[in-house]
Amino acid sequence: MKSTRRDGLTAGGIVFALALAGLAVFLFSGSGEAVLFFAGGVPVILLVGGLLWHRRVTRSSSETSPRIESRSRDLADDLEELLETYERLDRETPWNPSEHADQIEDLKRGVENRGFSVTAGNGGYDVEVVEYQMGEGQITQYQTNVGKILEDRLRAGFREFVESKVGEMNEGIDRLRDADLLAEPESEAMTVVGADAGAPTELTERLESHQEEFRDRLGDAVARVHDVAGEPVVDRATLEAYVADGQYRKAADHVIEVAAEIEDAERSEFQQKRAELEDLIETVQSSSVAGYASDSQFEKIDDAERELADLDSAFDLDRLESELRPQVLSACAEIISDLQGELTAYFDTFSDADAPPDYFERPAVLDRSPREELRDAPDLRAFRSRWEGFVDDFVAALDEAADREGAILAYDDARGKVERALATEGEVTPGEVPYNPAAPMMELYAYRNDDVTYLESRPALTQGADVAAQEFDLTVEVRLDPPETRDVTVETTIRDERRRLTRTIDGAGTFEFDPLLGGSATVTVSTDDGRYGRRDTEVTLDRDRTVDVTLAEETAIDRLCDGMRTDAELLLDEVAGKVDARYDQQGYLTDEMDIGVQDKYRPCVLALWADDAGLSVREESDGVLVYDRERLETQLADLIDQKLPDENEMYYDDIRERYLTVPTSDGLLCDLLRQVETEVDFEWTDEKVVIA
Repeated sequence: MKSTRRDGLTAGGIVFALALAGLAVFLFSGSGEAVLFFAGGVPVILLVGGLLWHRRVTRSSSETSPRIESRSRDLADDLEELLETYERLDRETPWNPSEHADQIEDLKRGVENRGFSVTAGNGGYDVEVVEYQMGEGQITQYQTNVGKILEDRLRAGFREFVESKVGEMNEGIDRLRDADLLAEPESEAMTVVGADAGAPTELTERLESHQEEFRDRLGDAVARVHDVAGEPVVDRATLEAYVADGQYRKAADHVIEVAAEIEDAERSEFQQKRAELEDLIETVQSSSVAGYASDSQFEKIDDAERELADLDSAFDLDRLESELRPQVLSACAEIISDLQGELTAYFDTFSDADAPPDYFERPAVLDRSPREELRDAPDLRAFRSRWEGFVDDFVAALDEAADREGAILAYDDARGKVERALATEGEVTPGEVPYNPAAPMMELYAYRNDDVTYLESRPALTQGADVAAQEFDLTVEVRLDPPETRDVTVETTIRDERRRLTRTIDGAGTFEFDPLLGGSATVTVSTDDGRYGRRDTEVTLDRDRTVDVTLAEETAIDRLCDGMRTDAELLLDEVAGKVDARYDQQGYLTDEMDIGVQDKYRPCVLALWADDAGLSVREESDGVLVYDRERLETQLADLIDQKLPDENEMYYDDIRERYLTVPTSDGLLCDLLRQVETEVDFEWTDEKVVIA
């Protein structure tokens, strides 16, 4: 190879010398002589030189030419490089070049049979030319074969081996990423070696560097598996053995297989937490706060929803809880802050307006601390419930504030029509007020006009003569829903004078009062046991009036859970099993029993549990009782049919002590006796039941 390069350099030198000679002829003799020199002289010189060179290389075989000697030494150097490269690849790299050993051995024997000596030593190989037996053609052929094996077999083969191993590592990293075990920034592909790589030593160093990088990423994946599992579950010794042996696919597969087992075990927790966050997002998106809160907060919610849709593995749990959950919770808190600020701003408007002092009462929700209450929520479900409660309170207050602000702004336009109606009719009803809702406009008009009265109970605006000294009839029609037999009390209050009527009605009844002095009156209707609550109605006695009052039965939940239902529902979820067991054991429940909740929540929790269980709740002066009313009525009916005919009378104390396990009060027994159906006619008093 070296002689070939030397011949090329010699030929190049000759051409360069001829060019210089032609330039000299042109400069000193003119262009004509230069043309003759290049046309005739140069070809003659090249022809004579070629004949002399051919004669030299074709001399008798008994005389070795310098070119043969030079090319033979070049061949010896090339073979020496080939043998040493093979040894280094076999000894110092993970690649096994033995598939090319036979070809190399054939070359070695061939040159040894043609005058070359090949000696292996500690430092490598020593190839010398002992006799110059080869001609030009044989040397060329051997050099070509040596070059092909060295470049195309050994160096290229090792380079392809390194590239394939780097490719396996990249494939393993891609599979770890697809299994959600590597984050995107950490899973970029490692650089493949390429055709311009250096010597085997450099390639080996680059392969080892890539191998260390693969180990690091594999370690990241293992750490993520262990984080989700909560304990070490990947056998690191097995993993290291795969990597050390170059089995990168198996190493990645080992981690992925263990991860799949953990994924199956942890999936339910991930799905539950994702569902809870999805429920919260849906609650926000479907809420009525869009007109009051900043659009940027809803954009954050929408972004989180899109990202949440891409999470489908238990190994995404960390991202769900560390990124998306705080993002959604923060946006929710900011929405409540926007509502709070919007509502507070209304007070500046009302403070400067000519309106009644109590035209817009400060909502109780403004005295609470939404951020703190939301932050203290024990879980996402409680957070959602509290957030919904805040939204309902704020939006209701904002809607009312907007209605009342609108009445102030529209007052001048509506005043004329109200004045004309009062002048002609003496009264204005909501349908005649050109503003909806009419109540705030009517209240505002009465405040700004001293001779006009706003009757909230009807509602209506009235204007007329003083009726305080006149007397009018008042009739109150009372209806119970659902209809039952109850003692009902109707009380009227006019200035400092009170009158009261009490009677038993069967679902409905009429109460007629003796003539009352005119003026503003309050009519209060209530029942004896509180099941129907009470109803206050404002009325102006400026003529004979009839007032219709419907008392709807209040549920135990309405009475016992005011202001605490959300928290009590969460508590019930925690103690429902304990409550079930206690009822199964006792056959009834009272708020004196320990069911695992604080005293103040116990009545509400019992009412909620009773509602779910289809049982009845009785409120007494000394506490709350949960019982099966239907079963208790049946027990009383059987007792009266079987025992009362023989005994003629039975005291309530005796009934409780001898026949009932439920701690029934006298009032509850009387209430039950009103409802039971028996074959025996009986009556009851405050102390006993007797034969009729």
